[in-house]
Amino acid sequence: MSESYHIVVCGGIVPDPLQTLEPVAGPTGPSLKNEMMLPAILDPWAAHALYEAAHLAKAAPGSKVWLVSLGPKAKLQQVMMTVAQKAPFELVALDGVGGGFTESAEVATALADAVQAIPGLDRSRLLVFGGWESASRGAGSTLQQVGERLGIVDQFQGVDELTVNADGSLRILERVEGGKHQVSTCAGPPALLG
Repeated sequence: MSESYHIVVCGGIVPDPLQTLEPVAGPTGPSLKNEMMLPAILDPWAAHALYEAAHLAKAAPGSKVWLVSLGPKAKLQQVMMTVAQKAPFELVALDGVGGGFTESAEVATALADAVQAIPGLDRSRLLVFGGWESASRGAGSTLQQVGERLGIVDQFQGVDELTVNADGSLRILERVEGGKHQVSTCAGPPALLG
């Protein structure tokens, strides 16, 4: 594998699922009781995407991984200190509201703007990874909208396996109904994989 990649992982933090979550109606809409006091983790879907990105970057020398995340900055930094011990990446932290009560179009705009602002990012080598869905919100639309805002037309959702072929093309297994996979081939970056 001679190709190197610039991999951007989009992912947020969510309350630790081992905690009791109690929804409440607040002045700005629905939220969780004592949300800022709850311990947080990297969204499991995003965590998987990050570890797959780190694995690909390790196999393709010269590759670099960024994690772009929107949430309360203090909580982001706290969670990322733990995550950074498991996978090498550069954090692009966007301070803002997190959780399941945010509009996916607004989140996608913020994430796409942050990706475009990454210094030295080579869009011809760009792979955008992220959770197909989210543990905080099952919208399944945020990552797609990020790709659209970045002008990435080769998008694959529900990816279970990514293989880089000898010619630099990408072989992608996307899950479909019945426990089966659709096999796709993409000439190479830029591409988005959820």
